[in-house]
Amino acid sequence: GTLNLSGTLTSTGGLTNNGRLRGSGSIVGALTNTNVLDVTGGLALDANGGVVINAGSINVAAGQALNVGNGSFANVGDIVLGTNATFTHSGDFDWQGGALSGGTFNVAGSLLLTSGGAHALNATLSSNNVNVGAGQALTVGASGALTTGNLIVSGTLAASAGTIAVSGNASIDGTASLNSLDVAGALSVAGGQLTTTSLNAGALRLLAGSTTSLGGTAAIGPAGITVDGGSVLALRSTALTGSVNILDGTLTGVGTLNGNLQNGGRVSIGDSPGVLQINGDFTQTSAGLLAIEVGGPAAFEPGVNFDQLRVSGNASLGGTLQLIQLPSFESFAQGGSLSPLTYGSSTGAFAAIVNIGAADFDPQLAFGTTRAVASAVLHPPGTPEVNAGDVSQDVSELADQQDELENCGVDEDEAPPNTLVEEGHGVGCRGG
Repeated sequence: GTLNLSGTLTSTGGLTNNGRLRGSGSIVGALTNTNVLDVTGGLALDANGGVVINAGSINVAAGQALNVGNGSFANVGDIVLGTNATFTHSGDFDWQGGALSGGTFNVAGSLLLTSGGAHALNATLSSNNVNVGAGQALTVGASGALTTGNLIVSGTLAASAGTIAVSGNASIDGTASLNSLDVAGALSVAGGQLTTTSLNAGALRLLAGSTTSLGGTAAIGPAGITVDGGSVLALRSTALTGSVNILDGTLTGVGTLNGNLQNGGRVSIGDSPGVLQINGDFTQTSAGLLAIEVGGPAAFEPGVNFDQLRVSGNASLGGTLQLIQLPSFESFAQGGSLSPLTYGSSTGAFAAIVNIGAADFDPQLAFGTTRAVASAVLHPPGTPEVNAGDVSQDVSELADQQDELENCGVDEDEAPPNTLVEEGHGVGCRGG
């Protein structure tokens, strides 16, 4: 049946609603709702130290408020708030299943997802802490918005269109696939997986073999990004602002990094192949490895036929350059050259060059400084070999080549191999 409430209902042994309870006022004592609770006016639930359990449905009329205090709240069913309706709870909200829809949910304590499997948020919810437990899944719908002080994801968090904002710190050791994520403090991805098209964080730490895939835009505070523990940071045509320090892990992909990059692990550029632009300095330590894919043939262009790392500032080099041959390498024109690395200035040199592919490919590397841009040019078979004693000669020749290319009206990075004609130690424009 239906019980209409317009005052105060007190229960010392606890109240169970198996029918329809509707109205306004207050209920004092533990409450279990297994069917329908309709809040038509302001309603206060005071569990008096007990528990309020919703295993059915709670509907709060437009503009009305449901306030839960002095106890814990466990939700297994659905809660639907009308336009401008609110749900306020002063303690912890144990979300064991069901959906939260419409209106605004305010949880002063923690939002805990510990059981029930799937959870859907299609409302605005704020909480001091949100903990998505292992084996649990929280989906923030297009009309949903989650705001929390701290976020822990050990299960699965998905938000293809909704928004998530964290005023404190966030930790992901499960899986998060998000449209956007804002973290004012530090974001740590440890052993989990994060995919997002928009990220703002005070700091980003990738640990314990985690994978973080960034697309669109990302902005990280002065603390920057630390990649450690064999983790992977993948850029998908990303515009990333913030410095990156690779201690033990991999940076891969394409895009633009507005900051410095220090590599003590592995930098593997490209979408086979691609270009990574560093608007800052690049430092590779003795433990670092830069992997460049090399292909061919005719229209020899960075990002199309080979990988390229472009550094606007200084490139401080050490460690290993690894050249990986693509299937198209066999058709690469004899006598050509390419620039796997450009920079504003450079210091040091790679300690080793490792060739992955045909054994007859004997890479030689020469460094030059020409006005605003310097290039490290790889010479495949058919071009004169570069000996250690010839490096100073090559530096001036590279500058001459760039001047000659400009006179030919050709961008050095985009010049096909046969634009240049060997003339002793010089070059010239080929007509036609």
